[in-house]
Amino acid sequence: AGAAPTVVADPGTAAATVVTAAGATLAPVDGAALLQQAVAATGGGYHFNQTATVDGVVALTIDGDRLPDGARLVVSNEAGLVYYVIKPEGTWLMPDNGEWELDDSEPPTVDSIAALSAPTSVAVASNDGTTVQLTVTVPFASLGITGEGDVPLQVSVVGGALNTITYSTTTPEGRTAAAT
Repeated sequence: AGAAPTVVADPGTAAATVVTAAGATLAPVDGAALLQQAVAATGGGYHFNQTATVDGVVALTIDGDRLPDGARLVVSNEAGLVYYVIKPEGTWLMPDNGEWELDDSEPPTVDSIAALSAPTSVAVASNDGTTVQLTVTVPFASLGITGEGDVPLQVSVVGGALNTITYSTTTPEGRTAAAT
């Protein structure tokens, strides 16, 4: 077996070049362009799972489908499950073992991809020819986190498609981490 690929990254750019064990060089990747293409590809909808932790304890999990005109979600925490259907004409929710009801409050933030649409920076962390790991910096507010500043997201793009998004930061509520 040959040696693992070597990643050569210029810290001042959003591109990285991979030199394979056989010495062949993959073309540099424009991280910002790749990210925007991967985000655009989600426009028709996607399935997601998100787990949020605070101080190492799971605070919330969401399993859902983002659709072009809304979302279907199951949100769970220590209090139980709540099912949501979110459409432009309204939000309906159903507590576990309850009945569907129209909810007039603001819908929960369901588009975890939206934060990637306007990053403050994008850098290629690694590229093996199939999977590109990006570090994408976004404002706290774009993730629904209170406070000033930015948070780096670790984004995995596999074959041109978004695969995972993870981050960890400290908020007034404690050490927060999320994986989508």
